Amino acid sequence: WTLDGADYDFTAAITGNIRAMAILINIGQQITQTDHAGMTVLHHAAANGHTELLTQLLRISTDAAPKDARGHTPLDHALKAGHQDCVNILKAAGGDTTIPDNSDI
Repeated sequence: WTLDGADYDFTAAITGNIRAMAILINIGQQITQTDHAGMTVLHHAAANGHTELLTQLLRISTDAAPKDARGHTPLDHALKAGHQDCVNILKAAGGDTTIPDNSDI
């Protein structure tokens, strides 16, 4: 969702702003929307270590392992960034990794 060129949903996911994300979802923002790299808000929340936001998003998401433009899942990004809490949350939700050594992220 954009307003004057700003991607508020991705900004909320990158910064971990749960309140802003809740408002966007309540007004109809789809969490499956992708950015220029094919990343969803799940990818951004996982890559930035926002466990509380990630947990909230997974409560309403039907897919814990969407792939970005390079074929990477949120779990791949959490692993690469070293966010073990996000890794655990994603695995519990059925998330999967696509890269055995995660060196290609």
